[in-house]
Amino acid sequence: MIYILSFMKTLVISDIHNKINIVQKILDKESCADEVIFLGDWFDDFNDGINDVVNVAKFLNSIYTEKKFKFVWGNHDLYYPPFRNFHLCSGGFSADKQICIEATIDPKVWEQFNFCYFTQNFLLSHAGTTSKHDWLFEKNKFDLSKFNEVILDAEKHLYTKQSHFMFRAGFSRGGMLPVGGITWCDFHKDFEPYENLNQIFGHTIVNEPSFVYDHNSINLCLDTNLQHYAIINDSQIEIHNVS
Repeated sequence: MIYILSFMKTLVISDIHNKINIVQKILDKESCADEVIFLGDWFDDFNDGINDVVNVAKFLNSIYTEKKFKFVWGNHDLYYPPFRNFHLCSGGFSADKQICIEATIDPKVWEQFNFCYFTQNFLLSHAGTTSKHDWLFEKNKFDLSKFNEVILDAEKHLYTKQSHFMFRAGFSRGGMLPVGGITWCDFHKDFEPYENLNQIFGHTIVNEPSFVYDHNSINLCLDTNLQHYAIINDSQIEIHNVS
């Protein structure tokens, strides 16, 4: 389900990949934010190990009850909860890490995760949703009510071990679909904006925060390996360096 929020200052942090020390640095720096939206991929990184994922699980345990924190599913998060849906597996997954995460994390943490949030006229998700899904909406105009139905359907598929295009990879990421869904959409190869939808997402690593403007929309890819974060103030985006 999409949760519609309306706060004055929204902090957006993308693609954590075990770097909880950087996350804490940002949270300390921006402690006055009214809400904080994490764009997913808490787990998995090159050459990571058991201690890394255990520390992330403990960190999530320590923050998930704070109401201002909102959590978005990333493709590297979805296989670690007890869905056991083989359609969700990403590179970097290991059974050893899964066992340790399950042994450490409070199961209620996973209940806080959603595919996306809508706040201050922006849809925030892990990888964005692309207008290349031209069959989804009438005249390819984004429809929030229809999209909410699609998200609810995708959530049901998580638990029934079925496939759903919203959490599947596209050809560009080694998947079986023409374009990736909201946890897999590749910014360079899959993404095209909806003219009536503003979005902020991560997933695809870019050197600098990258904007795409359409006639009536602003779209931001924020995954710079946690070198930057974003603030939304009164529906205006500010980009900040972590250092």
